[in-house]
Amino acid sequence: MNASDLNGKKIHFMGIGGIGMCALAEIAASRGAVVSGCDRAENDNTARLRKNGIEIRIGHDASHTDGIDRLIFTSAVQPNAPERIAAGVRGIRRGSFLAELSQSMKGVGICGTHGKTTTSTMTAHLFDAGGLNPTALIGGVVPAWGSNCKVGRSDWLVTELDESDGTFAEATLQIAVVTNIESEHMAHYKTMDKLLDAFGVYAKGVEKGGVLIACGECPTARKLFSSHAGKIEWYGFEKSSDWCAENLQACENETRFTLLYHQNKIADVTIPFRGEHNVLNCMAAITAASHAGIDAASSCKAMANCPGIERRMQKIGNLRGTPVYSDYAHHPTEVRAAMRSARLMCKGEILVAFEPHLYSRTRDYATDFADALSDADELILADIYPAREEPIDGVTSRLIANPLLEKGHNVTGPLTLEETGEAVRMHAASVELILFMGAGSIGELAHEVVD
Repeated sequence: MNASDLNGKKIHFMGIGGIGMCALAEIAASRGAVVSGCDRAENDNTARLRKNGIEIRIGHDASHTDGIDRLIFTSAVQPNAPERIAAGVRGIRRGSFLAELSQSMKGVGICGTHGKTTTSTMTAHLFDAGGLNPTALIGGVVPAWGSNCKVGRSDWLVTELDESDGTFAEATLQIAVVTNIESEHMAHYKTMDKLLDAFGVYAKGVEKGGVLIACGECPTARKLFSSHAGKIEWYGFEKSSDWCAENLQACENETRFTLLYHQNKIADVTIPFRGEHNVLNCMAAITAASHAGIDAASSCKAMANCPGIERRMQKIGNLRGTPVYSDYAHHPTEVRAAMRSARLMCKGEILVAFEPHLYSRTRDYATDFADALSDADELILADIYPAREEPIDGVTSRLIANPLLEKGHNVTGPLTLEETGEAVRMHAASVELILFMGAGSIGELAHEVVD
């Protein structure tokens, strides 16, 4: 089955409630496929898909594959899962199916350890503002869209690419963005060299006449792509980059800067996002849009109206008069960026409730997490969210807590999610900002605790 012709094809998505799967299911349905799916439990994504006429079953069973043309599954689905066994050669990983889809469209891919979701949203917004009407798949819900995908009327496809299982390197792209490269997903890659090899394959896969866009602030990317044979453009804060930002001004709810191209001023830019990392994300999006024929100065102006993304320093409400924010940060670098953004908003005491994501990530980066969280005035640590992993002996949130306790920091936990919520309520009145962080269930808890 070819993903370029989905009309009438019966496609079943296993784990359809996941943030990446639900978007792909919506896109497949929009292209004429008969889509169904299953998951372990209901969530907002399954409810939205049901409302759009997609059949969803709760639980897993081999019978779900009866009569289907293709089973789509994620890396979290084990080979012995009943649907995978029953589907046989009809089964394909989500990333591979997305790669097939990109072959029939003008692909714009955004990958990297951090910033993928925000950069993808910015890029889709600029393509829209430039009149290109793209289809977009994002790793986070964009409230302005009511979804994490947007079905466009053109051949342009803007997609966030997940590098966790290596399938991101299969995509066919005219424009390929790399936001940064750090050690991550070692449970799959095992070594940093293998992770770099995957990014190398991704870069070499850019179509003839296409462009690789990479962040010049990332030394790993600089080294890896220094001998890239195709067209490459760099963005960053150094004037050696093709696209350069200067005159940064950090404001409470926005960031301003001047954008240069080959040291010539393009425009002054205001983005409704905080932090230097979002300036970099913005430059990546403007660069990508420019290679699709969109005037860079027009993109700079359009960025002022770029929509936000759920759980990216999103204000949820208030708890006893204290503002409550939620962020998806689940890697030490992301935690540091979130903490910097929080400090831009609040000069007083900050309470952080953090839920580590994955046993392997907690084991590998416990010391780095402790360092990144050390700026919190009060820290409440929830138990590890396992996602696809089985417990690892001796690996708990205490690996993060202990180094901080030894230095005299205020740390509570590890706690269950229910206990975490109770602890937040107890401390709310004594701080000026509350920040929930993590990629698991902690985001739902943030909504539960607000007034």
